[in-house]
Amino acid sequence: TLARAFAFADKKAEAAASFATASKLTPDDNTLKLEYARALLAAGQPKEAEAVATAILDDDDTEPGAFTVRGDALYAQEKIDDALADYLRAMKVSRSDKMARAGAANVFEKQGKYTAAVDEWSE
Repeated sequence: TLARAFAFADKKAEAAASFATASKLTPDDNTLKLEYARALLAAGQPKEAEAVATAILDDDDTEPGAFTVRGDALYAQEKIDDALADYLRAMKVSRSDKMARAGAANVFEKQGKYTAAVDEWSE
């Protein structure tokens, strides 16, 4: 899609706008919404990314990618405890979600919990 082409070309704002249009055309496509949330986050719009990820989770609360993206959006907004909660939810749904594990490790490091951070990174 055009949105993916913009994302690949590192045109973050254009990618986010294109994903917004595509999401309106296919409102039931949570995979597309997840890409949209990631594009918003990459474009420096964490509040908007959080809202899109939350909408996905309202529809399907078993989507680990949505928990991870929302965790990243919350982390970007300095809502560290909420971010950690979402990373842990993502890992509960899918322990193999490496991005959630990386996010949790970053939170643990920020909190000074270095042993927990190392444990997450080393699994």
